[in-house]
Order: sequence, then C-alpha cells, then structure tokens
Amino acid sequence: MEFKAFLKKHVIPGFFISTTFITLTMAVIGTLFEPSARFGYGILFSPLIYGLIAALFQLVGYSKKELTGRQSVVRTILHFALLEAGIMYILYRANALTNVSITVSLALSIIVIYVAVTLIMWLNDKHTTQTLNKALKELQQRNQDIE
Repeated sequence: MEFKAFLKKHVIPGFFISTTFITLTMAVIGTLFEPSARFGYGILFSPLIYGLIAALFQLVGYSKKELTGRQSVVRTILHFALLEAGIMYILYRANALTNVSITVSLALSIIVIYVAVTLIMWLNDKHTTQTLNKALKELQQRNQDIE
C-alpha cells in the first residue's frame, strides 16, 4: 500500500476517532476524580495532542507489501504496546498519574479507546468491502445478462 493511501485509510481516521474518545474519556475521568477542577482554553489542545500521538504510533502498521496474518498480528500487538507505554510515559512526565486509581483508570481507558477505535475502523472496512463486493456482483450479473 502506498504511504498516502495508508495515511488516508488508517492514520487520519484513527486520529479523529481517537481524539473523540480521548475527549470523552478526559471528561469522564476528570468528572470522577477532579470534579471541581477548572481549566483554561489551553486544555482543549490535550485531546488533539494525544490523538496525534496515537495516530503517529499507527505508522508501525505501515508496509509497502501485503502483510501476512502473523505479521499483522505482531504489528497490532507492537502498536498497542507502544501506544500504552508512550501515553502512560507522557502522563507520568506531566504528573497526571497522582495515585493508583487514576493510573489504573487511565491505563484501562487507553485499552478501551484502542479497542473502540480498532472496532470502528474494522466495521468501516467491513462496510466498504461489502459495498464493493455488492457492486462487483451486480457488474458481473450485468455482464452475464449481456452475453
């Protein structure tokens, strides 16, 4: 797959889906652990930054050649491990991991967001595949009717 196609198919949609779930997660965890906290407008950049980081980690899955099933699984596991470690490290450096319950909540949130993004992207790919297959069947049927 060409790099531009990979960006359009995986990285860019992943960024927007991740950013949406990150914003939702920040709102939920913030409401649970710091309900009285008030922030300036600068905090609105946080989901975008974390979404960008998550999108950049998706580059682990890029390959010019078609991957085997095993290679795909290995890259998926590597992507998740890098994503979890990278985001947790950034949260640690930002002093956001103030206690065990917040640390566990954030680690679990990363897992949930990863699964949700992966599932949404898979459902989108499945829908695209079904649409293309239906169009191909209709085209084949028309060609058979003409002959």
